[in-house]
Amino acid sequence: MRLVISLFLVASSAFAAVPEPTAATFYPGKMPLTGSGFPAAWAKDVGVDTQAACRNIHRALYLIETRFDKIREVFTVGINFKVLFANRAHYASLLARRYQACTRTGVSLYRYGRCGTERETLAFVRVTLGFVHSTINLCDEYFKAPVHERQSVMVHEFGRLENIGDSPNKDTNSIYVWDAIVGRLSDDLSYYALLKP
Repeated sequence: MRLVISLFLVASSAFAAVPEPTAATFYPGKMPLTGSGFPAAWAKDVGVDTQAACRNIHRALYLIETRFDKIREVFTVGINFKVLFANRAHYASLLARRYQACTRTGVSLYRYGRCGTERETLAFVRVTLGFVHSTINLCDEYFKAPVHERQSVMVHEFGRLENIGDSPNKDTNSIYVWDAIVGRLSDDLSYYALLKP
């Protein structure tokens, strides 16, 4: 009996460690923009974008930790959420590391210059022989994009820092599954609906 209770306490303490995000929540992890020859307004834009991306990460993590049954009730169809339902602890762990970066350790951001790719890349994280570099490189094109797109790109690159790749099989190694999960859980409509009892 004691073992069962101990296992329950360990399992339940793995979740619900993050405080509820509020409109006033500030993420103090250092995320300065480095590089050369960029306008001061770009550094300010990056500050706004990283705060918004951190809020989205925080919201998704909080809901996965505290409202998982409600998420299951609301998102009954869709392959992206099936991946989440089968891998709750995995996504909670990735989001917790990003939350820690937002609140403590920070992220390196570098003004890369013009990327000029066919797919109009706005930002990227380098990977060399399986090693994920710890810097998000921001293309000049990033700063010309609309605010909501920049903030989504920042969440996307946060996922890249967690070594999420481009698996074509809707699984935990698909950055587009990450984007869909964080995007849906953090948008105002879904987030506030999921908070209701």
